[in-house]
Amino acid sequence: MTADRLDRYRAAILENFPGFTLDSLDYLAEGWDSLVCLANQRYIFRFPKRPGVAERLVLETRLLPELAANLPVSIPNFQFIAQPSSLNFPYLFVGYKSLPGLTQPDWPDEVGGASWWKAHLGDFLTALHSFPPERARQLGVKVKEFPGTAGPDTTWREGLEDFYRLAREQVAVLLSEDAQDEVAIYFEDFLDDDQHFDFEPVLLHGDLSEDHLLVDPARQRLTGVIDFGDVCLGDPAFDVPLDVLPYYRGPTGPNFEQRQLFYRRLAPFFAINFGLEHDDLALVDYGLHIIKQGSLSRPGA
Repeated sequence: MTADRLDRYRAAILENFPGFTLDSLDYLAEGWDSLVCLANQRYIFRFPKRPGVAERLVLETRLLPELAANLPVSIPNFQFIAQPSSLNFPYLFVGYKSLPGLTQPDWPDEVGGASWWKAHLGDFLTALHSFPPERARQLGVKVKEFPGTAGPDTTWREGLEDFYRLAREQVAVLLSEDAQDEVAIYFEDFLDDDQHFDFEPVLLHGDLSEDHLLVDPARQRLTGVIDFGDVCLGDPAFDVPLDVLPYYRGPTGPNFEQRQLFYRRLAPFFAINFGLEHDDLALVDYGLHIIKQGSLSRPGA
């Protein structure tokens, strides 16, 4: 990151929180939607990259305080909530005291395959998915809007159907006919089975990858879960990793493991969609590589 860009974030923090003494500000990380800085070696400031991301962050400021009391693991507590627009930054951004534990890039090698944090994650998901859906709706949470979703009141099934149409449009000119047929079979076999949609929507984290988890290897504890920017209502199988299912006590229903596997294999389509929207050819190539390797049809892929 350039010094000028970091100075912009520094100015935005000081403008919005004039009583905050900012001794240091360091670039920490960034993903598809947000950039994160570390202030005074103890506060995380999260800056949205686009208006839609900022709108979802507003939802987090309403939901997370109420949600925190119901979870067995720490989540961000926003102590700093900026104005939606200011001289130095165009969107609402937030700051919170950093949670204890190591982020995934700093995990010791043996942690990835350990069962202790997966058991704790199962407890977390069980509690998260028990949050009253009606209360979540009152706070502004909606059914997940898959890429290509036609409207705001789309059901989970309709959203996946719209996503499939978008996937056909995006990959048709990029894949061989055999690969296109594989994509069609993959989506249509799932969409045509009514049992895959026989579930009651629950509150989802929506992006529960390992890089959103914090752990304490010495105590063998999952110490925090971060980044609720994709929080939504939907199929509990979307949230539960395959190797966490033995520790999950929330709602399952018919074909739960099949649904889990289907959602895990959507990753290349999300990557292609985002890459095309934001001119990130590396993401497009990543998604195409996975599809061309036949990963949709291989068990366990």
